[in-house]
Amino acid sequence: MTKRMKIILKVILFTALPSILSLAAKSNSFLDYMKLQGIIGANMNLTAVKDILLLFSIILSSFLLSLNLAITSLKKENIEAHRLGLIELCKYILFEGLETATGVEHIDMDINIYVPTRQRCSAIAYAAKALLKNMIIMRRELIQIHVPGLSRWQNNENLIFTLTPRLQGMEGNCFTKGKYIIEESFGKECFSKYNYSNKQQSLFAGIKFHMCCPVFDNSENVVAVMAFSSGQKYEFSKETSELLEIAIRGFCQSLYEKSPELFKP
Repeated sequence: MTKRMKIILKVILFTALPSILSLAAKSNSFLDYMKLQGIIGANMNLTAVKDILLLFSIILSSFLLSLNLAITSLKKENIEAHRLGLIELCKYILFEGLETATGVEHIDMDINIYVPTRQRCSAIAYAAKALLKNMIIMRRELIQIHVPGLSRWQNNENLIFTLTPRLQGMEGNCFTKGKYIIEESFGKECFSKYNYSNKQQSLFAGIKFHMCCPVFDNSENVVAVMAFSSGQKYEFSKETSELLEIAIRGFCQSLYEKSPELFKP
């Protein structure tokens, strides 16, 4: 059976049959014709027949709709599973390529996406800001998006970095300045340097290597930050650091352009 025939049959099942039953339940002429043809008995209660036909039309509509939703949901889950598998494969290829290009062994990092929260301010707040200009600083934050294929860090989905009024974290600095940042010896000194809060410090306590890369839209505006973290320490030479930055920038930008839905909070 061709794809076109399948679509036609699906349309008939979903629309025509329930509609025909519903019409038959409301049409006296249709039931009279069935009586004349001997399909239903002369003494048959037409009201009862109408009720039965109407009930069947409702049941058929509900059943077909539920069946279609179930099939669509299963297809969506399969597509999502395949997509996450491909993302994980791309991550594996990236790190394998970096090992070959830089000579650094056993590269394995969690990758997390951070995007700015949507500003929800009343018209009065916007008007006040416009009047007072720089006297009012609106609070802006970065929130984490967990993508299973990229990160095993599942307990930090509520991790937030403040952009304004107080800049926090390498993630916040990367987003605000639009610059790639790397710390090969990530630790207590970095906590002070980048204003990590006590909660953030506890969440990053086991991290020894950390880098952040900005992601840009077509207008060259920073729309997100991708952070690469590892509990293992990696050291790159000046030459390999340049290769690392090029590879990471390319990976982050390509992921955003090919799968922008991953960057939506």
